[in-house]
Amino acid sequence: MLAELISPTDARWPAVLEQLSHDVYHLPEYTQFAAEVESATGAAFLVEENATHLFIPVLLRKLPRELDPEQKFQDVISPYGYPSPVASLASSGSAPGRLWAGVQRIASDHNLVSAFLRSHPLLPLPALQGMPVTRTVEGKTVWIDLDRPHADVVADFRSGHRYDIRKLERQGFQVVIGDWSRLDEFIDVYIGTMERVLASPNYFHSSKYFAALKSALREKLEIIVVLAPDGRVAAAALFSEYRGVVQYLFSGTAAAFVRLAPSKLLIAAAVQWASSRGNTQFHLGGGVGSRDDSLFAFKSGFSKRRAEYSTIRWIFDLDAYERLCRAKGIEGVSEYFPAYRSNDGAIPDL
Repeated sequence: MLAELISPTDARWPAVLEQLSHDVYHLPEYTQFAAEVESATGAAFLVEENATHLFIPVLLRKLPRELDPEQKFQDVISPYGYPSPVASLASSGSAPGRLWAGVQRIASDHNLVSAFLRSHPLLPLPALQGMPVTRTVEGKTVWIDLDRPHADVVADFRSGHRYDIRKLERQGFQVVIGDWSRLDEFIDVYIGTMERVLASPNYFHSSKYFAALKSALREKLEIIVVLAPDGRVAAAALFSEYRGVVQYLFSGTAAAFVRLAPSKLLIAAAVQWASSRGNTQFHLGGGVGSRDDSLFAFKSGFSKRRAEYSTIRWIFDLDAYERLCRAKGIEGVSEYFPAYRSNDGAIPDL
Protein backbone atom coordinates (compact mmCIF):
# COMPACT_ATOMS: atom_id res chain seq x y z
CA MET A 1 0.00 0.00 0.00
CA LEU A 2 1.12 3.54 -0.79
CA ALA A 3 -0.03 6.06 1.81
CA GLU A 4 1.42 9.56 1.52
CA LEU A 5 0.70 13.19 2.17
CA ILE A 6 1.41 14.98 -1.12
CA SER A 7 1.71 18.69 -1.93
CA PRO A 8 -0.23 20.65 -4.56
CA THR A 9 2.92 20.76 -6.70
CA ASP A 10 3.20 16.97 -6.84
CA ALA A 11 2.62 15.71 -10.40
CA ARG A 12 0.63 12.81 -9.00
CA TRP A 13 -2.13 15.13 -7.79
CA PRO A 14 -3.67 15.91 -11.22
CA ALA A 15 -2.77 12.44 -12.51
CA VAL A 16 -4.78 10.72 -9.76
CA LEU A 17 -7.70 13.12 -10.16
CA GLU A 18 -8.03 12.07 -13.79
CA GLN A 19 -8.98 8.62 -12.51
CA LEU A 20 -11.57 9.89 -10.02
CA SER A 21 -14.90 11.70 -10.09
CA HIS A 22 -14.14 15.12 -8.66
CA ASP A 23 -15.00 18.82 -8.78
CA VAL A 24 -13.19 22.14 -8.83
CA TYR A 25 -12.64 21.94 -5.05
CA HIS A 26 -10.26 19.00 -5.53
CA LEU A 27 -7.86 20.83 -7.83
CA PRO A 28 -4.35 21.53 -6.51
CA GLU A 29 -4.63 25.20 -7.37
CA TYR A 30 -7.85 25.54 -5.35
CA THR A 31 -6.27 23.84 -2.34
CA GLN A 32 -3.24 26.12 -2.59
CA PHE A 33 -5.54 29.16 -2.79
CA ALA A 34 -7.46 28.01 0.30
CA ALA A 35 -4.21 27.34 2.16
CA GLU A 36 -2.98 30.87 1.56
CA VAL A 37 -6.30 32.33 2.70
CA GLU A 38 -6.28 30.34 5.94
CA SER A 39 -2.52 30.58 6.63
CA ALA A 40 -2.26 26.81 6.38
CA THR A 41 -0.39 24.27 4.27
CA GLY A 42 -2.17 22.65 1.34
CA ALA A 43 -1.85 18.90 0.95
CA ALA A 44 -3.76 15.74 0.07
CA PHE A 45 -4.02 12.28 1.56
CA LEU A 46 -3.20 9.82 -1.21
CA VAL A 47 -3.74 6.12 -0.57
CA GLU A 48 -3.28 3.53 -3.32
CA GLU A 49 -3.60 -0.24 -3.27
CA ASN A 50 -4.49 -2.82 -5.92
CA ALA A 51 -5.38 -0.19 -8.54
CA THR A 52 -7.70 1.61 -6.13
CA HIS A 53 -7.32 5.12 -4.77
CA LEU A 54 -8.54 7.28 -1.90
CA PHE A 55 -7.85 11.00 -2.29
CA ILE A 56 -8.61 13.78 0.20
CA PRO A 57 -7.52 17.42 -0.27
CA VAL A 58 -6.82 19.08 3.09
CA LEU A 59 -5.28 22.03 4.88
CA LEU A 60 -2.67 21.29 7.55
CA ARG A 61 -2.81 23.70 10.49
CA LYS A 62 -0.31 24.16 13.28
CA LEU A 63 -1.86 24.25 16.72
CA PRO A 64 -1.91 27.42 18.83
CA ARG A 65 1.45 27.73 20.57
CA GLU A 66 -0.17 28.01 23.99
CA LEU A 67 -1.59 24.51 23.49
CA ASP A 68 1.44 23.01 21.75
CA PRO A 69 4.55 25.01 22.72
CA GLU A 70 6.90 22.70 20.83
CA GLN A 71 4.72 22.88 17.69
CA LYS A 72 4.83 19.10 17.48
CA PHE A 73 1.26 18.49 16.32
CA GLN A 74 -0.99 19.62 13.49
CA ASP A 75 -4.62 19.08 12.62
CA VAL A 76 -6.52 18.90 9.35
CA ILE A 77 -9.52 20.66 7.86
CA SER A 78 -11.02 20.54 4.37
CA PRO A 79 -10.58 23.60 2.19
CA TYR A 80 -13.76 25.69 2.22
CA GLY A 81 -16.47 24.30 -0.06
CA TYR A 82 -17.11 20.68 -1.00
CA PRO A 83 -13.70 18.95 -1.34
CA SER A 84 -15.05 15.55 -0.34
CA PRO A 85 -12.93 12.41 0.01
CA VAL A 86 -13.15 10.63 -3.35
CA ALA A 87 -12.23 7.08 -4.21
CA SER A 88 -11.98 4.58 -7.03
CA LEU A 89 -12.90 1.07 -6.01
CA ALA A 90 -12.03 -1.43 -8.73
CA SER A 91 -13.79 -4.78 -8.52
CA SER A 92 -10.47 -6.44 -7.77
CA GLY A 93 -9.22 -3.65 -5.53
CA SER A 94 -9.04 -3.01 -1.83
CA ALA A 95 -11.95 -2.65 0.56
CA PRO A 96 -12.70 0.95 1.62
CA GLY A 97 -11.67 0.15 5.18
CA ARG A 98 -8.12 -0.65 4.11
CA LEU A 99 -7.85 2.65 2.26
CA TRP A 100 -9.13 4.60 5.25
CA ALA A 101 -6.60 2.76 7.40
CA GLY A 102 -3.96 4.25 5.11
CA VAL A 103 -5.17 7.72 6.11
CA GLN A 104 -4.71 6.81 9.77
CA ARG A 105 -1.17 5.67 8.98
CA ILE A 106 -0.40 8.98 7.30
CA ALA A 107 -1.81 10.84 10.30
CA SER A 108 0.44 8.90 12.66
CA ASP A 109 3.50 9.55 10.50
CA HIS A 110 2.83 13.31 10.54
CA ASN A 111 1.60 13.80 14.13
CA LEU A 112 -1.89 14.79 13.03
CA VAL A 113 -4.40 14.99 15.88
CA SER A 114 -7.77 15.30 14.14
CA ALA A 115 -9.55 15.99 10.86
CA PHE A 116 -12.71 17.90 9.96
CA LEU A 117 -13.76 16.94 6.42
CA ARG A 118 -16.58 18.23 4.22
CA SER A 119 -18.49 16.05 1.77
CA HIS A 120 -19.61 16.93 -1.77
CA PRO A 121 -23.41 16.65 -2.15
CA LEU A 122 -23.18 15.43 -5.76
CA LEU A 123 -20.33 12.94 -5.33
CA PRO A 124 -20.49 9.56 -3.58
CA LEU A 125 -18.72 9.44 -0.24
CA PRO A 126 -16.47 6.37 0.18
CA ALA A 127 -18.03 3.90 2.62
CA LEU A 128 -17.23 4.65 6.26
CA GLN A 129 -18.59 1.53 7.93
CA GLY A 130 -16.39 0.39 10.78
CA MET A 131 -14.30 3.55 10.79
CA PRO A 132 -13.69 5.50 14.04
CA VAL A 133 -15.32 8.64 12.68
CA THR A 134 -18.44 10.68 13.28
CA ARG A 135 -20.41 11.57 10.17
CA THR A 136 -22.98 14.31 10.63
CA VAL A 137 -25.66 15.21 8.10
CA GLU A 138 -25.62 19.01 8.16
CA GLY A 139 -28.53 19.61 5.81
CA LYS A 140 -29.85 19.51 2.27
CA THR A 141 -28.68 21.36 -0.82
CA VAL A 142 -30.51 22.19 -4.05
CA TRP A 143 -29.32 21.15 -7.49
CA ILE A 144 -30.67 21.31 -11.04
CA ASP A 145 -30.47 18.49 -13.57
CA LEU A 146 -29.34 20.13 -16.82
CA ASP A 147 -29.19 16.88 -18.76
CA ARG A 148 -32.64 17.44 -20.30
CA PRO A 149 -34.39 20.02 -22.51
CA HIS A 150 -34.02 23.57 -21.17
CA ALA A 151 -37.81 24.03 -21.28
CA ASP A 152 -38.15 21.19 -18.77
CA VAL A 153 -35.55 22.82 -16.53
CA VAL A 154 -37.44 26.13 -16.51
CA ALA A 155 -40.74 24.35 -15.95
CA ASP A 156 -39.37 23.28 -12.57
CA PHE A 157 -38.94 26.90 -11.48
CA ARG A 158 -41.53 28.01 -8.94
CA SER A 159 -44.32 29.96 -10.66
CA GLY A 160 -43.55 33.02 -8.56
CA HIS A 161 -39.92 32.91 -9.64
CA ARG A 162 -40.92 32.69 -13.32
CA TYR A 163 -43.31 35.63 -12.90
CA ASP A 164 -40.64 37.81 -11.27
CA ILE A 165 -38.08 36.89 -13.94
CA ARG A 166 -40.45 37.94 -16.74
CA LYS A 167 -41.26 41.16 -14.87
CA LEU A 168 -37.58 42.06 -14.54
CA GLU A 169 -37.05 41.46 -18.25
CA ARG A 170 -40.04 43.65 -19.15
CA GLN A 171 -38.66 46.43 -16.95
CA GLY A 172 -35.40 46.41 -18.87
CA PHE A 173 -33.04 44.54 -16.56
CA GLN A 174 -30.27 42.88 -18.54
CA VAL A 175 -27.73 40.13 -17.89
CA VAL A 176 -24.04 40.44 -18.70
CA ILE A 177 -21.85 37.32 -18.63
CA GLY A 178 -18.07 37.28 -18.44
CA ASP A 179 -17.32 40.99 -17.96
CA TRP A 180 -14.51 40.79 -15.40
CA SER A 181 -14.07 44.56 -15.46
CA ARG A 182 -17.08 44.55 -13.12
CA LEU A 183 -15.36 42.48 -10.41
CA ASP A 184 -15.04 45.50 -8.09
CA GLU A 185 -18.75 46.22 -8.52
CA PHE A 186 -19.52 42.60 -7.66
CA ILE A 187 -17.40 42.90 -4.51
CA ASP A 188 -19.21 46.07 -3.42
CA VAL A 189 -22.60 44.42 -3.90
CA TYR A 190 -21.45 41.22 -2.20
CA ILE A 191 -20.03 43.00 0.88
CA GLY A 192 -23.15 45.16 1.12
CA THR A 193 -25.28 42.03 1.10
CA MET A 194 -23.20 40.38 3.83
CA GLU A 195 -23.57 43.52 5.97
CA ARG A 196 -27.31 43.66 5.37
CA VAL A 197 -27.93 40.04 6.36
CA LEU A 198 -25.54 40.26 9.35
CA ALA A 199 -23.38 37.44 8.02
CA SER A 200 -20.61 35.96 10.16
CA PRO A 201 -17.07 37.31 9.67
CA ASN A 202 -16.16 34.20 7.67
CA TYR A 203 -18.22 35.50 4.74
CA PHE A 204 -16.54 38.91 4.48
CA HIS A 205 -13.93 38.49 1.76
CA SER A 206 -11.60 41.17 0.47
CA SER A 207 -10.86 42.17 -3.11
CA LYS A 208 -7.52 40.36 -2.67
CA TYR A 209 -9.43 37.15 -1.87
CA PHE A 210 -11.54 37.31 -5.03
CA ALA A 211 -8.58 38.26 -7.20
CA ALA A 212 -6.68 35.25 -5.83
CA LEU A 213 -9.67 32.99 -6.48
CA LYS A 214 -9.83 34.17 -10.08
CA SER A 215 -6.09 33.66 -10.48
CA ALA A 216 -6.39 30.10 -9.13
CA LEU A 217 -9.41 28.97 -11.14
CA ARG A 218 -8.88 31.08 -14.28
CA GLU A 219 -11.35 30.00 -16.99
CA LYS A 220 -13.14 27.75 -14.50
CA LEU A 221 -14.60 30.83 -12.77
CA GLU A 222 -17.27 33.05 -14.34
CA ILE A 223 -18.91 36.32 -13.34
CA ILE A 224 -22.54 37.10 -14.16
CA VAL A 225 -24.08 40.52 -13.53
CA VAL A 226 -27.63 41.88 -13.72
CA LEU A 227 -27.81 45.51 -14.78
CA ALA A 228 -30.72 47.76 -13.95
CA PRO A 229 -32.24 49.87 -16.75
CA ASP A 230 -30.09 52.81 -15.60
CA GLY A 231 -26.90 50.74 -15.86
CA ARG A 232 -26.33 50.15 -12.15
CA VAL A 233 -25.39 46.68 -10.96
CA ALA A 234 -28.51 45.21 -9.37
CA ALA A 235 -27.11 41.75 -8.62
CA ALA A 236 -23.94 39.83 -9.33
CA ALA A 237 -22.51 36.38 -8.70
CA LEU A 238 -19.51 34.13 -9.26
CA PHE A 239 -19.85 30.56 -10.53
CA SER A 240 -17.37 27.76 -11.02
CA GLU A 241 -17.65 25.53 -14.08
CA TYR A 242 -15.73 22.27 -14.22
CA ARG A 243 -16.27 18.79 -15.64
CA GLY A 244 -19.96 19.37 -16.29
CA VAL A 245 -20.76 20.84 -12.87
CA VAL A 246 -21.55 24.49 -12.20
CA GLN A 247 -21.36 25.72 -8.61
CA TYR A 248 -23.11 28.87 -7.34
CA LEU A 249 -20.26 30.31 -5.24
CA PHE A 250 -20.87 33.91 -4.16
CA SER A 251 -23.60 36.43 -4.90
CA GLY A 252 -25.03 39.72 -3.78
CA THR A 253 -27.91 42.08 -4.48
CA ALA A 254 -27.67 45.87 -4.30
CA ALA A 255 -29.78 47.31 -1.48
CA ALA A 256 -31.76 49.53 -3.87
CA PHE A 257 -33.05 46.48 -5.76
CA VAL A 258 -33.69 43.91 -3.04
CA ARG A 259 -37.46 44.23 -3.37
CA LEU A 260 -37.31 43.27 -7.06
CA ALA A 261 -35.17 40.15 -6.43
CA PRO A 262 -32.90 40.52 -9.51
CA SER A 263 -30.98 37.43 -8.34
CA LYS A 264 -33.86 35.38 -9.76
CA LEU A 265 -33.07 36.68 -13.24
CA LEU A 266 -29.37 36.15 -12.55
CA ILE A 267 -29.80 32.47 -11.65
CA ALA A 268 -32.15 31.88 -14.58
CA ALA A 269 -29.55 33.33 -16.94
CA ALA A 270 -26.79 31.32 -15.28
CA VAL A 271 -28.79 28.12 -15.71
CA GLN A 272 -29.33 28.84 -19.41
CA TRP A 273 -25.63 29.68 -19.85
CA ALA A 274 -24.58 26.49 -18.04
CA SER A 275 -26.93 24.35 -20.08
CA SER A 276 -25.83 25.89 -23.40
CA ARG A 277 -22.23 24.94 -22.60
CA GLY A 278 -23.08 21.28 -22.14
CA ASN A 279 -22.96 21.12 -18.35
CA THR A 280 -25.13 18.47 -16.70
CA GLN A 281 -25.48 19.64 -13.09
CA PHE A 282 -26.05 23.04 -11.56
CA HIS A 283 -25.50 23.09 -7.80
CA LEU A 284 -27.16 25.96 -5.96
CA GLY A 285 -26.09 24.84 -2.49
CA GLY A 286 -28.05 25.14 0.71
CA GLY A 287 -28.97 27.66 3.34
CA VAL A 288 -26.61 29.61 5.57
CA GLY A 289 -24.72 27.11 7.68
CA SER A 290 -26.71 24.35 5.91
CA ARG A 291 -29.89 25.50 7.63
CA ASP A 292 -33.43 25.30 6.26
CA ASP A 293 -33.74 29.08 6.09
CA SER A 294 -34.97 31.79 3.73
CA LEU A 295 -31.93 31.33 1.46
CA PHE A 296 -32.66 27.62 1.16
CA ALA A 297 -36.31 28.43 0.40
CA PHE A 298 -35.23 30.86 -2.32
CA LYS A 299 -32.95 28.29 -3.96
CA SER A 300 -35.64 25.62 -3.66
CA GLY A 301 -37.75 27.71 -6.03
CA PHE A 302 -35.50 26.66 -8.92
CA SER A 303 -35.59 22.89 -8.49
CA LYS A 304 -37.18 20.05 -6.55
CA ARG A 305 -33.94 18.05 -6.52
CA ARG A 306 -32.12 17.73 -3.21
CA ALA A 307 -28.74 16.37 -2.16
CA GLU A 308 -27.31 15.62 1.27
CA TYR A 309 -24.38 17.53 2.72
CA SER A 310 -22.43 15.98 5.58
CA THR A 311 -19.21 16.45 7.54
CA ILE A 312 -16.76 13.94 8.99
CA ARG A 313 -15.02 14.33 12.34
CA TRP A 314 -12.05 12.06 12.91
CA ILE A 315 -9.77 11.91 15.94
CA PHE A 316 -6.47 10.37 14.86
CA ASP A 317 -4.67 10.61 18.20
CA LEU A 318 -7.09 10.37 21.13
CA ASP A 319 -4.45 10.88 23.83
CA ALA A 320 -3.14 14.04 22.21
CA TYR A 321 -6.69 15.24 21.54
CA GLU A 322 -7.68 14.86 25.19
CA ARG A 323 -4.49 16.55 26.41
CA LEU A 324 -5.15 19.51 24.14
CA CYS A 325 -8.74 19.75 25.36
CA ARG A 326 -7.56 19.79 28.97
CA ALA A 327 -5.01 22.48 28.11
CA LYS A 328 -7.89 24.50 26.69
CA GLY A 329 -9.90 23.91 29.84
CA ILE A 330 -12.56 21.85 28.08
CA GLU A 331 -14.20 18.88 29.75
CA GLY A 332 -16.94 16.72 28.29
CA VAL A 333 -18.72 17.14 24.97
CA SER A 334 -18.28 20.27 22.86
CA GLU A 335 -20.23 21.26 19.76
CA TYR A 336 -16.99 22.55 18.27
CA PHE A 337 -14.64 20.24 16.49
CA PRO A 338 -11.90 19.98 17.29
CA ALA A 339 -12.97 21.03 20.78
CA TYR A 340 -9.53 22.41 21.64
CA ARG A 341 -10.04 25.08 18.97
CA SER A 342 -13.39 26.25 20.36
CA ASN A 343 -13.95 30.00 20.17
CA ASP A 344 -11.02 30.56 17.80
CA GLY A 345 -12.89 30.19 14.50
CA ALA A 346 -11.86 26.59 13.86
CA ILE A 347 -14.95 25.72 11.84
CA PRO A 348 -16.13 28.33 9.32
CA ASP A 349 -19.83 28.45 8.63
CA LEU A 350 -20.78 25.46 6.51
